[in-house]
Amino acid sequence: MKKIYSFFSLFFLILLFQNCSSEFQAIDTLNSTNENSSSRTTALPPNPLEMEPPSTIVKQDQSSENLMLNQIDKNQHTEPLVLKRVTLDNVTSSSALVSWSISNLATGYIEYGLSEELNLQTVIENTFKYSSHKQPLTDLEADQVYYYRVHSEDQNGSLVSSEIKSFKTKAVKLEEMASEVVTPPSNTSANEAQTENASSSVPSEMMRLPTSIEQTVNSSSVNAQKGWPVKTDDHLPMGGVFYGNHVHGWRTANAQIGVENVRRFRAGRTGKVQAIKFNNRTLKASTVKLRCDANPSSVWCNCVKANLTGAECGYTISNSYSVGNGGTIVVQIRTDNGKGLPSETVLAQTKPFSPVKNGDNEYPRLPLIQSAFLKAGAIYHLVHKNLTPPSCPLSGLTVAQAKRCPKNEGATGLNGIGHYNSPSTTGRFGPYSGDEADANFYKTKVGGTWQQSKKVLSFYEIQYDDGEWRGDAYHAYDSSISDGWKPVAGSHIVRQIFTVERANRKVNGLWLNFGLSPSADGSPLLVSLKDSRGVVVANGKINASSMCLKMKDKYCRDWGYTNLNKNIELKKGLSYSVELSASSQAGFIVSTYVPMLGQGFNAKNMWSSSKAQYSKNKGLNWVKYANRYPNDRDMALLFTIVGHPKSL
Repeated sequence: MKKIYSFFSLFFLILLFQNCSSEFQAIDTLNSTNENSSSRTTALPPNPLEMEPPSTIVKQDQSSENLMLNQIDKNQHTEPLVLKRVTLDNVTSSSALVSWSISNLATGYIEYGLSEELNLQTVIENTFKYSSHKQPLTDLEADQVYYYRVHSEDQNGSLVSSEIKSFKTKAVKLEEMASEVVTPPSNTSANEAQTENASSSVPSEMMRLPTSIEQTVNSSSVNAQKGWPVKTDDHLPMGGVFYGNHVHGWRTANAQIGVENVRRFRAGRTGKVQAIKFNNRTLKASTVKLRCDANPSSVWCNCVKANLTGAECGYTISNSYSVGNGGTIVVQIRTDNGKGLPSETVLAQTKPFSPVKNGDNEYPRLPLIQSAFLKAGAIYHLVHKNLTPPSCPLSGLTVAQAKRCPKNEGATGLNGIGHYNSPSTTGRFGPYSGDEADANFYKTKVGGTWQQSKKVLSFYEIQYDDGEWRGDAYHAYDSSISDGWKPVAGSHIVRQIFTVERANRKVNGLWLNFGLSPSADGSPLLVSLKDSRGVVVANGKINASSMCLKMKDKYCRDWGYTNLNKNIELKKGLSYSVELSASSQAGFIVSTYVPMLGQGFNAKNMWSSSKAQYSKNKGLNWVKYANRYPNDRDMALLFTIVGHPKSL
């Protein structure tokens, strides 16, 4: 009887397996994703009328991804985690090894410090594969009492933490201390020698390990970016090297989705950073419904009909609308590896963060667990690391498959500004950022290689310990359509009004980002700098872009420069305007950008008391630049400063 029962049980399991396998035989994939799709595809604009239909879906075999889909119900236990033991081993004068075990597979990390405030933290493990954990605490001070506590979280969000424990590091022996004394070279100051000695005393293999957050307290330990001017001002945006707005582009866009995303940036000032701000795209059910209503034949309606949540629907989209909702992520500040990519040296990081659980706050301020010391001019990376790598493919699933995917898993997808082409006169991202400073990178799988999102630059801000913010905080709402850009030709002229803040600026020229209509005749753009009474202070001329004339595409963008032929001091507290005009067939196009004050970004990254205006009658009457979104838009316009380079 038992043999008959076993036979039928086995037969039933085989049938069940075959049915499950057939359910996931085909996974829809689009021809292109995000950046590889049409460069004019909007990435989740707030207004559904801006949408373009996604690309045509094609079928292809993805049996390996089917296997992942069949594993999505694994480890769906509901029992709370139990901490079994915590042990401490290998205590030295500068390190210790902490081990602990728990009742189920989970991540882990350690909080520690010289007091029970536990102001330091190791990097959180990015896998749920282990129930036993070991992490080293490094760079500890000798002969000091340290406090620590371990934490673990399983895939269902169950948390467990230990009580706060303590240990004392060993004292450094006298002969060890003597061996560390270094005599400064004749051409090196004592302070510089101490810094070099401190860096060299850390083994190179330890510097590469992200298992503990690096303590960087001396600016000499970070290499300054080559070409950064010597005399800069930390109290001014961009270090006072330029004055104005360097953010440009042609419309809203997403960086390529991935399990990790990076925003590379140049620090504009020296100091300790305590918080960051950015936007990871999330997809809400209400947004899906709006898009379906705007286009009833779109893939969005498939989600609505199947009653998918936003977190589920994101798996079914495979063009530039794709979002993974971020999953659970941490954001790390890392140094540059000397090749333009993030190193493994982690200066600081945030606590775990889930964008889809953050409600309507899409641009949150995320405090760092500890501050990170940055040096002006040096290159750093904001690494957005997914702690819940997808068990489902990032995108392209059918509605039925998406419904079985974990609700809070997915890829990171940073929101920002799209760049249609690379300027011919500067690096890709303009005279301030060029090619070496700002950039976005992504990885499509754990352990994969970094790839660049060449046509997108994401928003970000970092906050220093004195409360000052720095970063890129302009949005490209409508910058590619007539409401956000204006023609400059004949009687149609534009101007940028601004009030000088913080300090006087001695300027000698200016950059402008602009486009040309396909019918442009190559005539120059005339530039007039005027004071608040309308009196001309200086004149200049920007030549038409030879690249845009050749492309004959209204979406082409280039930077042009004019020398003002003299040094002009723009005085703090006074208002000025830059007026732009051209002949009737010149065909210039000037876009404007929205300061993201409504999203909680900081005004000190932007021109305050400033706005772009438009006139159809050569300046007799001026009107606001756009009707949609905030009216106080700004052009991408940068003054060059006397004593500083024309571009970086």
